[in-house]
Amino acid sequence: MAGPKRRPVHTSDGLVRAVADAHAQANAALEQLSRQNAPDARAAGQAGQSYRCPGDAAPRNVPAVQLLRPYSMGLKTLEFSLYGYRLRLPFGWERREETVFHTGLPPLWRRALSAPLLELRVCAEPHQTSVIILPSSRARRPRGAGHIFRLDPELQRQLEQAYNGHPRRSIGHILSGWYRRFIRNRH
Repeated sequence: MAGPKRRPVHTSDGLVRAVADAHAQANAALEQLSRQNAPDARAAGQAGQSYRCPGDAAPRNVPAVQLLRPYSMGLKTLEFSLYGYRLRLPFGWERREETVFHTGLPPLWRRALSAPLLELRVCAEPHQTSVIILPSSRARRPRGAGHIFRLDPELQRQLEQAYNGHPRRSIGHILSGWYRRFIRNRH
């Protein structure tokens, strides 16, 4: 009998490489676009600017290339956030539990006990890419099927700190809130 089907597992290193590659490819495409719009190409069909200073017999001409300013476009930073939850899942033949970041909703009983929503923020700059995990200020929960991200030890430590640093509500507080909403919605 086959066990439950698990979603694909991604690694934090793979995520960092994908973001760094996307940043490099976007900058390469923008550089190519800048070369296509170089002053020489834009000035090819334009006439220069003619002017005459007082006392000059002949008009002076400034070529159109000198009037157009060269520019180059590029992304300084590419940043995005994934929202999800901390889970502990078994991996490997030893079935050792690891802390992972899951972008789907946790089981209902974990949501009822106020599992904190966390944010995995990835920031790519020209020569470095960084990943941080922190409690989310966003109130809306993620939707859809989740992805599982296995984290390196430093990110696992950040995930545990963000998870443990989040204030928890007691079950009595949660039930009283549910009851108040139920009564309010009845009328």
